[in-house]
Amino acid sequence: MADDTQPRKLATIVALDVAGYSARTEADEARTTAEVAALRRVIEAIASRHGGRVFNTAGDGFMLEFGSSLAAVEAAFELAETCEPKVRVGVHVGDVVPQPNGDLLGHGVNVAARLMAQAVPGSTLISADVKRMMRGPLVQSLRPKGTVKLAKMSEAIEVFAFTPEAPLHPGLRARLTNLWAQRLRLRSKQGAAAGAAVLLAALIFAGWRLIAPVPERTSQPPIINAAAAPDASVAVLPFENLSADKDNAFFAAGIQDEILTRLTKIGSLKVISRTSTAHLSSRPDNLPEIARQLGVANILEGSVQRQGNAVRVNVQLIKASTDSHLWAEIYDRKLDNIFAVQSEIAIAVAAALSAKVTGDEKQEIAFKPTNNTKAYDAYLRGLAFFRKRDHVNAEHTLQIAVKLDPQFALAWALLAKNRAGQIHVSDRSPSRRAAARAALDVALRLQPDLAEVLLAQAYYQYYVERDFAGARRRFESMYTKWPNNSDVMAALSYIARRQGRWDEATAFLRQATAVDPLSLEIRHALAETVFFTRDFSGALHLLDEVLNIWPDDSRSLGVKAKVHQAIGH
Repeated sequence: MADDTQPRKLATIVALDVAGYSARTEADEARTTAEVAALRRVIEAIASRHGGRVFNTAGDGFMLEFGSSLAAVEAAFELAETCEPKVRVGVHVGDVVPQPNGDLLGHGVNVAARLMAQAVPGSTLISADVKRMMRGPLVQSLRPKGTVKLAKMSEAIEVFAFTPEAPLHPGLRARLTNLWAQRLRLRSKQGAAAGAAVLLAALIFAGWRLIAPVPERTSQPPIINAAAAPDASVAVLPFENLSADKDNAFFAAGIQDEILTRLTKIGSLKVISRTSTAHLSSRPDNLPEIARQLGVANILEGSVQRQGNAVRVNVQLIKASTDSHLWAEIYDRKLDNIFAVQSEIAIAVAAALSAKVTGDEKQEIAFKPTNNTKAYDAYLRGLAFFRKRDHVNAEHTLQIAVKLDPQFALAWALLAKNRAGQIHVSDRSPSRRAAARAALDVALRLQPDLAEVLLAQAYYQYYVERDFAGARRRFESMYTKWPNNSDVMAALSYIARRQGRWDEATAFLRQATAVDPLSLEIRHALAETVFFTRDFSGALHLLDEVLNIWPDDSRSLGVKAKVHQAIGH
């Protein structure tokens, strides 16, 4: 049994054993022993080729560790198809406890072993947790096999198996010829059995890679910050909602938003704004291209599954250039402990990217806004409406949040910001102004130093009081306190434009574009600001970048026409 006080890590475990080993041993012990000894060399070679290792053996059983779930599944399929005698294989990802001798113990190992026991000879069973960690064409070849009850364990888990269904690719013929020649060389050097095993493995994976569906590629827009992405940079993709109740999509989006917010408060990180990632897939196939487009080196993916008061959050930090895992974790918590999970994830991501987190930043990240789970639920719904600029529904749900918990400063701050936004857009009535002031006053009384409260105060000065000098000072303070917040940078640029500080406005907008490269509003504002400074060639360059991403944007087309008119075209 694993010691709970020992350090743990997340690993993908592949467990396998020889089918019918006992019967084989009874029939011919010497031959079976020799076959298993030879099989070990094949297993070690396959594990090594996929970046894994054998960490335990016992008789006919083998336990393998992999840092990547995709690599583990590829290795598992190869093992199931090529090993002679036939083996049964199980794959699971979970907590393990490293031992001084290199062995691994823990729940992840136990589940993989019990999945293996339920597999038929020559096949692989994969847990749903492993499938969720994977990405790419191979995922499309996994078929659900229902829910299985694990022996000697209370839990039942959903499992998947490999069922390739695509036709043979015509380009396979030439590769078969080369592989056959390789087999002949191996046969002469290592013996027929080893050569045949390697050939079969190569054929299977050569064939699969040729017949696997290739994701369509679309032209990707250039990025303004075209310099090499810093190592300590990350984009958080939308979290996948795995809850049975699809109405919980707002909850998954809210958890992703809250984790992202905590990351943006770490000054040593470059963190991309949610505006630029909201339209992306939860688990895209073209990570290097997306990272290039966003100007980051790393991607954080995740999923959220909620059932009643129980929440599972599955996250993985991926180095985009190599599609390799830097860190991953699965959190099973109660809803009232979700804030600790969000903080732990932010700190773990920073640690994985060697980013320093100051004491003040840790305090901001660890802040628990409410003890009322129903109020938090209403707040996340209100946040989802606010992101969509649905001020009416945001108002309604945020009022529910603060009614459930009158001490919920974060909800009061968002309510004040939502009301200020309504005033800025349309409703400048005295009653709306009074309502915005009242919500802000409560937030300031409850948590006067909270970043979100101070941001709401800045927007009140800007949108409601039209105190541009005071708002500028407030936003400048926020710029130091919240270094990755593109809204703060954009607000400072808009105020600078009002005050005639054009170079400063341009500089802030360029910074905002670096952390929010797919925000049409910010990109358009930058191009327009450069045009106002009569830098016509610079404006045309920026407008072409905008139109390369959004070719039908009429506002940008109109500004481009004005630029050409200004230079006599």
